[in-house]
Amino acid sequence: MPSEPGTPLSGEARTTASLSATAPLRAAAPLRSLLFIPGHRTDWLPKARAAGADAVILDLEDAVPAPDKPLARARARVAEAVAEAAAEPAGAMPLFVRINPLDDWTAAEELRAVVRPGTAGIVLPKVHTAADIRLADRLITWCEQEHGLPVGSTTLVPLLESARALHDAYDIAAAAPGSHTPVR
Repeated sequence: MPSEPGTPLSGEARTTASLSATAPLRAAAPLRSLLFIPGHRTDWLPKARAAGADAVILDLEDAVPAPDKPLARARARVAEAVAEAAAEPAGAMPLFVRINPLDDWTAAEELRAVVRPGTAGIVLPKVHTAADIRLADRLITWCEQEHGLPVGSTTLVPLLESARALHDAYDIAAAAPGSHTPVR
């Protein structure tokens, strides 16, 4: 496992650290509790920290009311929260962001807004095939490069929500070795 700060994890080392510490994720105690907060309610973050959760997932998918989605209000609030998280000291509570599914027109813009310093990982809903992971990997890599992050510093957490995805779970987990390897 890399020991230098800012060195991205890859392969086996990345998968064992996938849900621990801050971005880039390192070997540490696994995250046992993940607290979801609606993306339009980032003002709840202090309460989440006080609640003692191991990490927070700011939700841009199901938890955001429809009126907040078209105008990207929630996305702007989440991007602000990520920027604030980047200024926090090392060891602060990790911040993940659940974006909309990749087949939603907003997903690429959401990634562009939130894959930056302060984001520990992306929670990707409705993953159906390994192709979804490969696409997410390419998009996240592009966003990391755009924001000067080491490639592979943003963890990808796929949500398998269909029988097909569960059937293909191994292929999905192995779809992006060496960079944003999903949790296995």
